[in-house]
Amino acid sequence: MILNLFAPRRMYEPYKSSFVEDRDPEDVRIMLRDPLGASKLSFCYLANIKKILVDRALENASQIQEPTLMLQGGADTTALLDGAKRLYESFETEDKSIQIFPDADHWFYDTFSPAMSRAKFDPAKREQLFSIVKDWLRTH
Repeated sequence: MILNLFAPRRMYEPYKSSFVEDRDPEDVRIMLRDPLGASKLSFCYLANIKKILVDRALENASQIQEPTLMLQGGADTTALLDGAKRLYESFETEDKSIQIFPDADHWFYDTFSPAMSRAKFDPAKREQLFSIVKDWLRTH
């Protein structure tokens, strides 16, 4: 990223960019109100995010030997399906499972985000998600 060379401390505001075009406007409002969320990111951070998060996650995945359940939204535009599959394949453990929810986005039907106060999807889909997690926990 060229801006990292010339303006590493300059801030990028993803919620004021094309990043939000495909997002539900209510999701954006909720994310902007989240006191733990980042509404601005430096170009230095963005340039190094792959090295900081993705590469380290893939390197360390080969050390995971415990049973692992991985949940992935097929419509997630933040944590991409291809990356999740790469991470899953990197796990050392033989006792691993990946569950892909084709129409779930990053918020998994608003299930895992306490900031979300509404249900975007059918409650039956949320129940399916809970059922998969409960069943996996019972067997492990």
